[in-house]
Amino acid sequence: MSQNKGNNDKRDQLVHIVFTKKEKDLIKKLADSSFSNISEFIRQSVFERINRIKNPEEFYPVNSSTSINSDVINKILENTNQIYKKQDLLIENTRILDKMSDILAKIQKYSKPEELEKKTLIILALFEKHNSLSQKEIIEETGFDESIIFQVISNNKLFRKLELKNPIYILKYIAYLFEK
Repeated sequence: MSQNKGNNDKRDQLVHIVFTKKEKDLIKKLADSSFSNISEFIRQSVFERINRIKNPEEFYPVNSSTSINSDVINKILENTNQIYKKQDLLIENTRILDKMSDILAKIQKYSKPEELEKKTLIILALFEKHNSLSQKEIIEETGFDESIIFQVISNNKLFRKLELKNPIYILKYIAYLFEK
């Protein structure tokens, strides 16, 4: 059990140590529990202490809960990057929804049936007055928004009214749309 038993060194040095009665009883109790005598127990304790001082990493392993583990750090960084990507996507989706909300507000503004009917009649009167009109010319004549003009022209009722009067207007306008 001794450090020096494997060596041929003879134990010839004596160290005098004084203990209190309580300390001696505690050392005796610990020596008995480790199945050694007092001197062997003290010798082992001293050399164990020396080894701990010389090689602290061997006796004091780094606590895994407080150590910096590169795998854990990498996982945290990866999760953080995923969160940032999702956040960017959420911001982009919010922007798109805001744009859609603005467009919907414009559509609702012009989608009132009586307003649309009035604008349809104005555009119909323009078609009756001119042989052909481009969308730009309709915008210049009426001052309506492009989306409203498209909504009115895409209405089947307007085409029926124009067909009854002159089908050539419709053909010219359809040809104009395909030129775009």
